[in-house]
Amino acid sequence: MLRLQRLFPECELLLQSDFQYVLHPTVNKPITLGRGAYGVVTLMKNINTGRLFAVKTFQNHLRNAKIFKNAKLEIQMLTKLRGLKCVPELFGILPAEGNTGVPSVVQEYFGDQNTFKTWTLQAALKKKILSTAAIVRIALSIVKALIDVHSRGVLHCDLKPDNIMLMPGFQDHKDPQIKIIDFGKAINMADKPKYEHFRPKRQAEVLKRCYHIDPAIIVGTMPYTEYSEIYSLGMMFMQMAGNQIPYLKNTGEMCVNKNFVQRSTMDNVLMLLTTYIGIL
Repeated sequence: MLRLQRLFPECELLLQSDFQYVLHPTVNKPITLGRGAYGVVTLMKNINTGRLFAVKTFQNHLRNAKIFKNAKLEIQMLTKLRGLKCVPELFGILPAEGNTGVPSVVQEYFGDQNTFKTWTLQAALKKKILSTAAIVRIALSIVKALIDVHSRGVLHCDLKPDNIMLMPGFQDHKDPQIKIIDFGKAINMADKPKYEHFRPKRQAEVLKRCYHIDPAIIVGTMPYTEYSEIYSLGMMFMQMAGNQIPYLKNTGEMCVNKNFVQRSTMDNVLMLLTTYIGIL
């Protein structure tokens, strides 16, 4: 316990005995909210307050330096971004069994309190449940959120529809609320520029799989910057627009210009979307 407190001084250490898994009513297994390369997010309840939480548990041991680094980075970034409504609130960490593994991250749960359903932007797009007006308003909410995150000196570095959570009521609300999640690859703008160093074979794999990342980042000719962040935003907008919303698609294309200095800025995208929504 003391070791974790030294490793994570910015975070409250919670008691495992205060939490229990929320079980699915039909299969009687813990409810999984999400799953990624480094871990799984499950729904848990504080037995003292009854409040629900999203708890991210990392799948490997503390000796795996990459997993531990990812967990510590995410905790540091969530701490730095505390107070922003567009980022999950961090409540603390839970020690792994035996206090030897990477701790679990206890975050705000923002799904339906009765059905336990959560929606990522990716899932909503796949199900085709969003109207044109809802898509454009969600796009505007994402831009506002990124401006807030950047104002704290943080770049997300992994923007994609899977990392955008939609709050309950997103289909009907005129000002849909979103949360940007998964800050395990985020960086501080003030730090030394971060370059990727993939081997040639790995580069080809990443270029194919990570379409949302600026190719210049993947081949190592450019570090993560606001230019690469706007590229990811543009790729997301084009996916959201499809062939149904030309204005949003064109806005996205302005963000992915091969000449990065000619890409649109966040402030310009904010102005364009605000103007467009005004005439919807």
